[in-house]
Amino acid sequence: MKCPKCGAENPDNKKFCSDCGKRLSDLDLNKRAKQKWVMILTTIIIVIIIMAIIVFSWRPWTVPNMVRDLNTNFNDSTDEVTFSGSIFNYGDRDGYATLQVTITDNRGYSKTDTIQVGLVKAKGGESTILKIYDWPDYYNGKYCSDYYVLPLSYSSVLSWTNA
Repeated sequence: MKCPKCGAENPDNKKFCSDCGKRLSDLDLNKRAKQKWVMILTTIIIVIIIMAIIVFSWRPWTVPNMVRDLNTNFNDSTDEVTFSGSIFNYGDRDGYATLQVTITDNRGYSKTDTIQVGLVKAKGGESTILKIYDWPDYYNGKYCSDYYVLPLSYSSVLSWTNA
């Protein structure tokens, strides 16, 4: 081992320089301390890289992006209300859609239904809905006709679960 103060060569097992008396084990301690910090920093960097790979490959935040295009129609000759439309999924994960819908006519009559839309594929998948409801002939003192029933209004709540 070489002495940092005077440059004299000393045996590896010596603690002090044989020429100047400088403590030689201080070199060894500093070298070990640097190696320890390098090892700690390397471990931290590796752990961060592994965590990033896990997070970006798992992507738990990717969800279906469901969009609805719905409408209602009243058929005066059959006293039926047709509820139809489509559910689109623009997300990057397949999902199962359920639609909670309430249709209300101008007389105040309302019908609530839960429609199990089913699986809607990701990236532009579409599922169509067609439900026909019998509408009451007489409600709240008024007959079932265009004049009393229209306009129809509806509200809907779309929920989904990952496939």
